[in-house]
Amino acid sequence: MALVVLLTGVNVGVHRTFRPSVMAKELKLDVTSIGAAGTFVVRQPISRTKLREDIMRRLPFAADVMICGGWNTILRIAKALEETGLQSRRRLIDGDRSARSIRRRHA
Repeated sequence: MALVVLLTGVNVGVHRTFRPSVMAKELKLDVTSIGAAGTFVVRQPISRTKLREDIMRRLPFAADVMICGGWNTILRIAKALEETGLQSRRRLIDGDRSARSIRRRHA
């Protein structure tokens, strides 16, 4: 299962800046950096503890690191879209139902 990593308060103005794309390469995992905000998708199996340690060791400053399973992220996005009433929520929610049934079959 993929992990989603979110770093808070990084690359804001000139403080606490780093290059996420460089870190993604340095991690030597199957990692994709999404934009400059410190969001990563890690597809290679790794424990959350080891991943957090690897990220914190490479950051030149202290930061809050949140690591979620891929399915948890999809559920949170779908719920947030449903609560805000956005039109695009239907596709994510329907996709989430399919994802849950697939996950149950493969569990």
